[in-house]
Amino acid sequence: MRKPTLRFWSPSAPSPELDNEEPDIHSDGLQCYVAIDGWQGYVAVPDAESDAVHVRGVAGTNADATRATGSWHRTEDGYSIVVSVDVGRAIETGESVPVNLVVNEMYAGRARRAGQVALSGGGWAYLRGDRESPGSAVLGEVS
Repeated sequence: MRKPTLRFWSPSAPSPELDNEEPDIHSDGLQCYVAIDGWQGYVAVPDAESDAVHVRGVAGTNADATRATGSWHRTEDGYSIVVSVDVGRAIETGESVPVNLVVNEMYAGRARRAGQVALSGGGWAYLRGDRESPGSAVLGEVS
């Protein structure tokens, strides 16, 4: 992500209690979705004090946050993040898997996220929160 000033939520921060959303949605970070053994959704937010990533499963999906890990690092003009999800089996070459990736963006002086952009399209949005559906997924093919 290219963004010179990063705003990451911390688990020790008080909840802003906005929009019936989990507080980590109001942060720079990612939402990762995959449709294997049901629709699984994960919110991943970098820890500003280390290379760790806080990961939680999205309510209403088959996510198991113990199966998702991540790491991140600052770049010259933003940050790079990698999130891995153990789907419990090998994904075969040529297999197509429904996926979606959403980038959340936050700015100083705001209580709420600035917006989100999704791999599946639809442009910049504010109101989607962590409610991506399998119907909006794109097919990723393993090569």
